[in-house]
Amino acid sequence: MDLRKALVDMGIGSNRHVIENRMNTLLRSVHPERLLFPSPAAEPPLPANVHVGEHEQQALQELSMHVSKWLRASVLPIDQLVLTVGQDVLASESDLAIAHSLALSLRRLAAVNPQMQLADLARELDDIADNRQKYLSNALIESGFEPMQGVVTVTTMHKAKGLEWDRVYLTGVDQVEFPHEVGGQFRGEQWFLGGHDPATEARKQLEALARGDDPLPGDIELIRRARLEYIAERLRLLYVGITRAKRELVISYSRERHGHENELALAVRAVLSAGLV
Repeated sequence: MDLRKALVDMGIGSNRHVIENRMNTLLRSVHPERLLFPSPAAEPPLPANVHVGEHEQQALQELSMHVSKWLRASVLPIDQLVLTVGQDVLASESDLAIAHSLALSLRRLAAVNPQMQLADLARELDDIADNRQKYLSNALIESGFEPMQGVVTVTTMHKAKGLEWDRVYLTGVDQVEFPHEVGGQFRGEQWFLGGHDPATEARKQLEALARGDDPLPGDIELIRRARLEYIAERLRLLYVGITRAKRELVISYSRERHGHENELALAVRAVLSAGLV
């Protein structure tokens, strides 16, 4: 019931034609496993003697669609679960920025405390929501920051989420900071690891175990998946940086890096070659 009330407060599953007391009665009568995960036999989620109107059926379907999706996502790492739920229920850019920052914080907490279960991480969120625990955000928007005319703000793309400036300068937008192929050069990569990212590869292996993949991915495939995830994450961050500009955007990079020839990030080159800017 608390979940439904929270969703209704966010505009999900609400219907002016449905009386809340009636919906609560239906939810108490429903078989949750049949509602959330219908079987091929199409067993009805409600007893045969319970009549459901068209609007009530729509509200039940919308509720079950979201809840079943989130239950399936509960096997994912905590940051991906938070972002999955956040993208479904949040609309404003500032709220999404907060969700992203919370997801990263919980991911770090889970990495430091591997014994923590999903319920433990959920309690952390409850403590933050009830002000029993301080939430240290990395985003400027959450600290009440507002861009001021005539003032230059130096910040990272992560902290700039949710904010906009008339003119934005992005520096170091090259193929190392924002790679595009798994065989390329990656920022901060340790030579003695031989291209491995142990933390990400271990998580990818756990995800494969959770999905029941057979056979499990080998080292080469784990490296490929880890690098693809990193590439996707960096491209999303580049998109954040680009969309901070309201009127003008200036992008720069170094033609040489550590004595080697360097290039502009492929994503930017593709946009320029297509004549989109």
